[in-house]
Amino acid sequence: MKKPLIYAHRGNLDGPKPDRENNPDYIDEAINAGFRAEVDLHDINGHLFLGHDYPQYLISMNYLRDRSDVLLIHAKNFRALQRLNGQSCLHYFCHTSDPYTITSRDYLWIHDLSIETDSDDVILPLMTVGLIESVKQSRFNSICTDFVYYAQSKFCYHFDEFKHYEQSRTTG
Repeated sequence: MKKPLIYAHRGNLDGPKPDRENNPDYIDEAINAGFRAEVDLHDINGHLFLGHDYPQYLISMNYLRDRSDVLLIHAKNFRALQRLNGQSCLHYFCHTSDPYTITSRDYLWIHDLSIETDSDDVILPLMTVGLIESVKQSRFNSICTDFVYYAQSKFCYHFDEFKHYEQSRTTG
């Protein structure tokens, strides 16, 4: 199994921290620690906000663009998805209760872990230590988790080792 890229779910590195999740400073802490980050984006009356259940932190499109190589953006409402559509530098997706969806860079985001695929271009949301431990899927590119340090120790990799994979996907 290839060692996966790890996305810090809402910026979490070592378990959920609801009072800090999606805070731009918290996201930057995860990025500065060498990880990618998944963020939740809302568009309310033309303004962009990060926040899970509701819009909390006002940001600009430049905030997203400046971190485009390390962010995975979850569009939380249709207006956010419309704003992201056509932003080729950004990696984003939208889903509600779907067992799977496809991202703007043609990755499969698979919630239903019983789905087996022969594709390497898969992102698995493994939000708990138990889910990280239970991975049976042998082919995937990335995971999104609240426990990135635990996932890093399990999959033993360094962030820079896999930049070439993403570059080879987009240029080759």
